[in-house]
Amino acid sequence: GLGHFTCQYLQFEADILNKESGEVDQLTRYYHPMSKVKDAGILDLLIKVYLRNFKFPQGGAFTQFIDTMKEGQLMKVKGIAGDIYYKGHSEFMIRNKETQEMESKRYKRVGMIAAGSGLTPMFQLIQTVADSPSDTTSLSLISSCPTPFDLILDEDLQEFEKAGKLFYFPLVQAPDENWELAEGKVTKEMIREMMPGKEDDDALIIVCGPPKMKQDVKQLL
Repeated sequence: GLGHFTCQYLQFEADILNKESGEVDQLTRYYHPMSKVKDAGILDLLIKVYLRNFKFPQGGAFTQFIDTMKEGQLMKVKGIAGDIYYKGHSEFMIRNKETQEMESKRYKRVGMIAAGSGLTPMFQLIQTVADSPSDTTSLSLISSCPTPFDLILDEDLQEFEKAGKLFYFPLVQAPDENWELAEGKVTKEMIREMMPGKEDDDALIIVCGPPKMKQDVKQLL
């Protein structure tokens, strides 16, 4: 941990050569640590490398840069930030959009809907709750990915479910012949089955993923 709370993120900066213009661009990306908050001096990140493909001929400049970094090479990392973070035992700090102040809220039931690497802040929340026997926060997760191959941390999440720490619902858009679980996009029925009611005072639903996914899911809530 780096002195941060669960669900907070870090800002990463790098000067990267733009292969099309020939100029150096200063790029910024934001990543949530995967390492446990209590593990001092350790920073684990889960980053999907976007290689060149038909849809994006240049791929992801920042993630490809990270993928080619050598041991000892440096990158600028800034502060700890976020509009929401978890202090433990059902207590969240959430930014008030009007005052911009962080306010304490208690939610005993938390539903999470993630797409792709949007799972990372939620995984740290699950870890934090699972590591504290006295934390009785109820957690449920819909984790959506394009294919079974793309499912992130699936085995870890299954273990959390077996331990009674999580209700886990993996979802893929393009299943293969061996896939036996849910397929397609997130629906109202899935949300009704897996998520707490958003009208409940002690319930919170968190959505994390690409902008289009977040927009679509919020219309279902």
